[in-house]
Amino acid sequence: MQNQNAAATLPLDKNENREDNFSGKGFAEFIFLPELKFRTNFSVDLLNYNGHYYTNPLLGEGSEIGGSVTKTNSRTLSYTTSNILTYDKKFGQHHLNVLGGQEFYHYEYQTISGNRSQFSLPYYYEPDAAALLGSFSGNSDKLGLLSFLGKAEYDYQNKYFVSGSVRADGSSRFLRRIDGERFGQLVAPGKLPTKILSEN
Repeated sequence: MQNQNAAATLPLDKNENREDNFSGKGFAEFIFLPELKFRTNFSVDLLNYNGHYYTNPLLGEGSEIGGSVTKTNSRTLSYTTSNILTYDKKFGQHHLNVLGGQEFYHYEYQTISGNRSQFSLPYYYEPDAAALLGSFSGNSDKLGLLSFLGKAEYDYQNKYFVSGSVRADGSSRFLRRIDGERFGQLVAPGKLPTKILSEN
């Protein structure tokens, strides 16, 4: 190609990328009784990206099309909230821990990009200064996930244990419907002696 001179075109062209990134989290806990408490959690992540690419109309590869400019922007946001109620109590040699709660996850993404060419004058870097629209595109995506969960643990003399848990998830991914799945398990690492049922 003609008019190729990297040293000369470098100060005339632009290749800029900028990202703004924010992450935060917090929680609050409320104790109603020594054995009963409620905890809420929140976390958020936000990423914003901007790209600006410009080739000048005087020198280099951009001179053949009168210069060109491309601008791109994307934004990604996700956050999670959870609310958990916990009951933890000892009754003599018995110990019981029960919790139940809800969790919600949200994700969204948007991007947009456009290109124009044929600048009538140099040193103008924005798309409005170019005459010919080359391309324009964009898309977005969004997801929500809602979960309910529960768990119970019991032990006797800190030797014999039984635990069980259940979880149900619903997703908005498919055709904006809430599709649910449920999971559960029961674990008994140690065999509980029958006599503990009549104690206390």
